[in-house]
Amino acid sequence: MLILDDKEFQVHNLILNRFKTNCYIINTSRGAILIDPTANPEEIDAYIKAHEIDINYMLATHGHFDHISAASKLISLLNLDGLYIHRNDFKEIKNANLFSKMVDKSVVAIPDKLLDLDDKDLNTFLASTGIEFKLLPGHTKGSCVFYSRNKKFVFTGDTILNNLINVRLKFPSEKKKDLYLAQKYIFDEFENDTIIFPGHGKPSLCHMEQIYNSKYLHLEDTYS
Repeated sequence: MLILDDKEFQVHNLILNRFKTNCYIINTSRGAILIDPTANPEEIDAYIKAHEIDINYMLATHGHFDHISAASKLISLLNLDGLYIHRNDFKEIKNANLFSKMVDKSVVAIPDKLLDLDDKDLNTFLASTGIEFKLLPGHTKGSCVFYSRNKKFVFTGDTILNNLINVRLKFPSEKKKDLYLAQKYIFDEFENDTIIFPGHGKPSLCHMEQIYNSKYLHLEDTYS
């Protein structure tokens, strides 16, 4: 569904798996990107076609299976070059089935075409839309956020979740101190009224998460 609309940007949100992982589509006057192809590729494809959106690039915030399960099929359905993810998570995504079998008892189709977020053409396109990315390791080695300072939004993946989300899973690759530094970077760098579009849960605001996010507060107590 459409969750943000202004003259230059529209943000759509689809929730398609049992983990309620957010799949986002950013549609701009310059083109469109899909962030985190979570699940049910045919449903994502149908939504895109119904809204007459032309996806230029498909990106992932990180390589965990619940964020990339639809990527392989969507590359074909949307005629895309591949899935863009930071190279530090190439290994993470190739091992996604280890985690999916343990947590979800499912098998993920790993995309054959993994492309680095540092790709020149991708970043030229992102710059034309006012969007940038930042590598913030912690949740995984290659975790990234996508943001626009002008539009005051940041897509955080699982680096910051909505404070109402109670996550019980433990992630073997997560480095707690690095995660704290990544979260602190976001709170320090972005204005209080910046919209956070998290990997799970509803959109929030930077200052709300800094005040009420129990995971951040726990990490702050531990590492500050």
